[in-house]
This record gives sequence, C-alpha cells and structure tokens, in this order.
Amino acid sequence: MAGLSVILAFAASGSGGVDPVSLSAKGYIECAQPDESSKTCEGMATYVRQSDGSIMSVDQFVISKQPQVVVHSRTKVTLRGQSMCHMNEDVALARASFVIAGAAATEEEARSWRQWQKERLGIMYENEVCSSYPAGLKLVVVLTSIGGMPAVSDPIAIRWVRPDEGFKLVSEQAGEPLE
Repeated sequence: MAGLSVILAFAASGSGGVDPVSLSAKGYIECAQPDESSKTCEGMATYVRQSDGSIMSVDQFVISKQPQVVVHSRTKVTLRGQSMCHMNEDVALARASFVIAGAAATEEEARSWRQWQKERLGIMYENEVCSSYPAGLKLVVVLTSIGGMPAVSDPIAIRWVRPDEGFKLVSEQAGEPLE
C-alpha cells in the first residue's frame, strides 16, 4: 500500500479535527486503508493516555502480504499545535515485534524486518512526523508533515471502527510487501 509507513504517524486533534485519544477512550479503533466489503484494515491503532499524561500509540500493521508480516508497536506521540507527532527512531523500532504467517518472528527474522522497515521509512526515519485529521469518522484522509515540512505522500484513508463492527487486519494474500 502506498504510503503505509505514514500510518506510523497517525493522528491529530484540535479545532475541527478528530481527537484520536478521545475516540480511542470511547472504544473506537483507527482502521487504515479500510475495505468495507471484507471488513479489513491494513493497519489498526488506538491511543492511550498514560498515567504520566503522555500519549502512547498502540499499532499493528500488515507490512507484507506474502508471507504475511504484521508489526506490532507502541510509540510515544506528542501534541504539537493541532497535530500529533512522533519520531521514527531506533529505540521505537527495537521495541517493535513481528508476526510472520501467524507465528512470532525469530530474533533473526525480526532484525531483518526492522532493517527493511528502517530503509522503507527513508526520510521519515529520524525526523519528527506529524499528522492531522479533518473531522469525521469514515474515510478521513490523513495530512502529514515531516520535519515541519508538508509530506509528499499518497493519502491514507482512515475509518474509525467499533469492535462490534467486525473489522480486522487484512488476511494473508499473494503479493509482495505492501508499498
């Protein structure tokens, strides 16, 4: 999927926009690149306010369809004006875990996928990445910036879903790593 790595930036709050922390607290899950007919997402995230006031983004993304590789990550995000921002960096990537074809990745496999993800992030690696959402719960386009400059990226469709709607991560399909 073009622009999937931008999903790592998820979110924003502010005037006229969606507040992902409040929506997550109400039980909504952020579904990236939703397919309404199959009720699948290429990525899913929630936002949790920590006891110290910080915000944690808890994410899972399909980064390859064959073999299916899912990355699970927890990333600290911060509010910058009306945007939610985070850093793609070694510390966060080192904490990420990977599931390959339904099984936990070996340390060697995880190391390989971490390197692949780092290379794939390109300019977004070691730069602050910020996102903001217009108002709405369905098919919202995420607008991003990298290092304070507007990002040049394909838009990402977002839909806020409730667990009782039955959305899940996209299932294993033939194909190459998502772009």
